Amino acid sequence: MITSFFPGHLRLRSPALKDTVVTDKVFAILQQFPAIKRIEHNQTAGSILLEYNTAQVPAESLQPLLPVLKKLEKAASAYSEKTKPAILTVLDELESCFTHLQINNPDANVGVLNPPHE
Repeated sequence: MITSFFPGHLRLRSPALKDTVVTDKVFAILQQFPAIKRIEHNQTAGSILLEYNTAQVPAESLQPLLPVLKKLEKAASAYSEKTKPAILTVLDELESCFTHLQINNPDANVGVLNPPHE
C-alpha cells in the first residue's frame, strides 16, 4: 500500500483506492488533518499522493500509524466488494489514530501521536 515515502510526501497504491466509497472515506479522514497540504488521487491507478507539512508532523511521529497502515494494506490487498466492509473498518481505526495526532504550534510538541485509549 505504501509505495513511496520521504518526509513531506507519502504515496499509497491499492486496487481498493479505485473504489469510490473507499476513496471517499480516505479523503474524509485526510481532509481533517491540518498538516496535509495536498491530496492527489489517480483513480485509474488506485493511487493517492499526500504532501504534508513536515514542520507540523516530523516523520518519526508517524511511526505509531504504521501498524494500522499495515493492517489496511493486508485488508486492501485482497480487495473485492466482499472485503470492502473490512477495509472500511480499518479506515475507521486509522481515522481514530489521526484524530489523536496532535498538531500544535511550532513552539509546542508538534506531531505527537497520543494513543487513542489514553
